[in-house]
Amino acid sequence: DLFTSNDKLELITKIEEVVLNNNIDTVYTTHWGDNHQTHKLCYEAVIAAIRPIGPCKINKLITGEIISSTDQAPQTESHSFIPNIFLELSELEIEEKINLLKMYEQEYMTEPHPRSEWGLKAVASFRGIQAGVKYAEGYYCAREIFRK
Repeated sequence: DLFTSNDKLELITKIEEVVLNNNIDTVYTTHWGDNHQTHKLCYEAVIAAIRPIGPCKINKLITGEIISSTDQAPQTESHSFIPNIFLELSELEIEEKINLLKMYEQEYMTEPHPRSEWGLKAVASFRGIQAGVKYAEGYYCAREIFRK
C-alpha cells in the first residue's frame, strides 16, 4: 500500500476542515474507478469526509474523469465511468485545455495517447455526441440530497 493509515486520516481530516470552514455544499472529486492510486486515495478520502452521517452536510457529490487515468482502468461495471451530467465546451475552451496541458511537458503526449491534442479533442467530441453538442466534459452525480 502506497499510503499509510495516518496519510489517509490526515487527508480525510483536511477535506472535512475545508468543507466545514467554507460552507461547501457541492464536492467534485475523481471517479472511484480511476486507475491511478493517488486518484483512488482522493476519492476514498472525500467519501469518508463527506459521509452522510458525518459533520460535513453536502448536497451534491460529483465525480469526473481524468483523461488517461479513468479510461485506463478495467472497463467493468464496477469501474466504468458513465457520465450523467455534461458541461458543453466551446472551441475556445477546448483550445485552452490543450494549451494548459501542453504547459505540463512531462504529461503532454503525442497521438494516439489520450493526453495528446488529438486525445483531448476525441474525448470532448465523444462526450459532446453523448450530450448532443459539439464538445463536452462528462461528470457523474454520485449523490444528491434535496434538503427541506
